[in-house]
Amino acid sequence: MMLNKKIITYELCGSLFKNRKSYENYIYNMVVTNKIKKIKKDLYALINPLTNNIYAYKYEIASSISNTSYISYHSALEYYGLANQVYSYVIVSSITRFRNFEFDGIDYNFKSTNNSYMVNEISHIKVTSLEKTIIDCIDRIDLAGGIDELLEALDLVEYVDEKELLKALDFYNKKILYRKAGYILSFYKDDLNLSNTFFEMCYKHVNNNKFYFLDEEYYELEFDKKWNLFVPKNLFNFRDGGIIDELY
Repeated sequence: MMLNKKIITYELCGSLFKNRKSYENYIYNMVVTNKIKKIKKDLYALINPLTNNIYAYKYEIASSISNTSYISYHSALEYYGLANQVYSYVIVSSITRFRNFEFDGIDYNFKSTNNSYMVNEISHIKVTSLEKTIIDCIDRIDLAGGIDELLEALDLVEYVDEKELLKALDFYNKKILYRKAGYILSFYKDDLNLSNTFFEMCYKHVNNNKFYFLDEEYYELEFDKKWNLFVPKNLFNFRDGGIIDELY
């Protein structure tokens, strides 16, 4: 028998064997004969005999680490072709905990989650939807690669479904996140064809409490009265590393 799956785990392939021992013997022989390569415990990749490289690439590996693992935050931006920089790590959200590991020069970093809400499976790759990715990255700008990466990504987005954006916001139900999303996406209202209704829904969560759009203290700030937020002054100078020029 020869498994033709790019990724091999006991969960995916164990039913083809009469018991766990038979599966382990098969895996051992396949590794020894250089037909598959071990990524980590009980995670193997089929080798292309013509190139001696594995068929699977990082997103397929990340999606197979556990039955609940999926690509998120900056790595999801990369998947959608929206990242300004491609990093040598993948952020992998998973309900099932796993230890961070490195394989073929890529670090696979665990991000704990308790849900797989708005996660799509596309050709065996599990990734947060575009709209969920945007809201996630606004929520955790640090995991988006920083404010400059987030702005670069939003510049590249051509279309979003505002109902899906609100669906993601409603899922988190955090007043600060509605306000942050309303503030930052207002700059892209025309480009993304966002309606007044979307911003009205975000604005409903503004109260008298003042919040900071970013946690970093070294930014020069100004106060946005509409969203009751302290925001970086000259925000869009941050793109293409502009913040570096201002700091030094």
